[in-house]
Amino acid sequence: MTKRVAVLYGGISAEREVSLASGKQCMAALREAGYAVEPIDVGGDLGTLITALRDARPDAVFNTLHGRYGEDGCIQGVLDWLGLPYTGSGLRASALAMDKPAAKAMFAAAGLPVVAHRLVTPAELEIATHLAFYDYEAKYADGGSIHTLPAPIHPDAAAEAMRVALEAHRALGCRGVSRADFRYDDTAGEPGRLVLLEVNTQPGMTRTSLVPEQAEHCGIAFPALCAWMVEQARHGA
Repeated sequence: MTKRVAVLYGGISAEREVSLASGKQCMAALREAGYAVEPIDVGGDLGTLITALRDARPDAVFNTLHGRYGEDGCIQGVLDWLGLPYTGSGLRASALAMDKPAAKAMFAAAGLPVVAHRLVTPAELEIATHLAFYDYEAKYADGGSIHTLPAPIHPDAAAEAMRVALEAHRALGCRGVSRADFRYDDTAGEPGRLVLLEVNTQPGMTRTSLVPEQAEHCGIAFPALCAWMVEQARHGA
């Protein structure tokens, strides 16, 4: 029997457009992988979402929501309540990963490489610039940035990044796919120094996103990656 998968996309966060792109790409890949796909464009009415999920009666939910409500434990709690298995991390790991000071405390407790920090309010920053930076266009537009695979760093640093990424994933209790972000400093010579910044439990799945690109580099086609995520789906912490 064909497995039914409800794909949640859109949402009401500032990252809605990215989620729409992620969702459409994942839906196409899941259909190619042989799943029956039920698209659910998530808006601001929770009752409507619950009704759509109950009507769809999915075997699994593929979560491509980004930002607030989509990756902070909120939608994960709703899906846990409904008893629906879903892709990605559970409520607790999702909430921890979005709370950057809490996540950093977990990383430090696990002995992972982090740096000292200080919490500031938006008023304390007063940062403004007209200069281009690594913005939305650079991240998501075709040709907006250059991704080099494998990274041109010392092999020992690459191995350490893999180790720390896995340990950070485990420290937060993540499951499925996550993406660890680092800063790398080799100004004092190789192999250089790595600093763990964060773990993203809902990384982008657009055509220009890092996770699909890295999977392809490892020989995993996008439909196979999406299928693996569905087969790993479950609910609960």
